[in-house]
Amino acid sequence: MHKVKLMIGMPEKKVLKALFQSLQAECKAPVDRSGRNTVTVEMNDEKLLITITSKTVSNLRAITNTYLYLIYAALSSLEAVNKQ
Repeated sequence: MHKVKLMIGMPEKKVLKALFQSLQAECKAPVDRSGRNTVTVEMNDEKLLITITSKTVSNLRAITNTYLYLIYAALSSLEAVNKQ
């Protein structure tokens, strides 16, 4: 098994909590239900910890990229809303 741990720090707790809730929803209903991959999301203080485990390196890379893009999209959306 291969594993990646991502730790994301953010001073704004409200944004971090919204990000946590959206990623947690994705973890509960993953697109890939084969059991080859697992993703967990935890939040403590001002940090978000995402742990991704996969049987192959290529799947690990793909899932990591997916979660990084989801984080980017969520933060970009919040930024766009705050500018209005």
